[in-house]
Amino acid sequence: ICTVLLGGIRSILTKSVNKEGKSFYEALKTNAYMFVFAFITVFLIGIASAKTLFQVPWWLTIIYAASMVLAQVCLMKAVEIGSVSTSGLIYYCGFIIALLFGSIYYKEKVNVLHLIGVLLILVSFVLSVKKEKKKVSVLWLITAFGGFLFGGAMGIWQKIFRYEYAEYNLDNFMQVAFLLMSVLSFCLAVLSKLGRIRNKQENEDKGKADDVQAIKATDKWKKIVYIATLGVCMGLINIINTFLAGELSSVIVFPCIY
Repeated sequence: ICTVLLGGIRSILTKSVNKEGKSFYEALKTNAYMFVFAFITVFLIGIASAKTLFQVPWWLTIIYAASMVLAQVCLMKAVEIGSVSTSGLIYYCGFIIALLFGSIYYKEKVNVLHLIGVLLILVSFVLSVKKEKKKVSVLWLITAFGGFLFGGAMGIWQKIFRYEYAEYNLDNFMQVAFLLMSVLSFCLAVLSKLGRIRNKQENEDKGKADDVQAIKATDKWKKIVYIATLGVCMGLINIINTFLAGELSSVIVFPCIY
């Protein structure tokens, strides 16, 4: 119940923070700040285990952090260059990857009712897609299905952590993962910034954007509150979902989460 409610709040805040017309650089920067607030959240929740902070399965922690950041980046880019609704549909179908992994690799039981339930979810996803007149490009396909793969892989890493590395502390795993997400996101934002500087026209556009920002300075604190709340939701969702991945079968937990 908590993860479903938090997921709903996250969706609303994400739409409020990532408004249409926002540059890719701005979106990356917002993402980085969000991960910082998420790190603060998971750190404070697990502060009692701070002494063992870096006692984590490093390969899994790194790949978990990278998957999360890349899933967000792919989704943002897909939404920027292609259909928002279809990009979201492909991204959210990523739960199929985690579902298949749990069912095949860990031999979790799947019955006919489960399959009917999953099918109904997929049908509801398709029916909710809004028709948009946007051309399908190779770059859009790569980013859309990149979000699908990296987002779906998150469930795999959560399953592996809970099943294979039960001796490690969940709080420590989340703390180090979100620390890495923050660093990686800021690195991507810096690279994007450098790419913008090389383009003179973009610099001129940025100057105009800065003027608009100055006019709308009163919205700055509102935006900070949104990003901070979004980060808190992100941190809590990841803790709960990783916990649930070890408590429930994939065919139940991942469809519910998505």
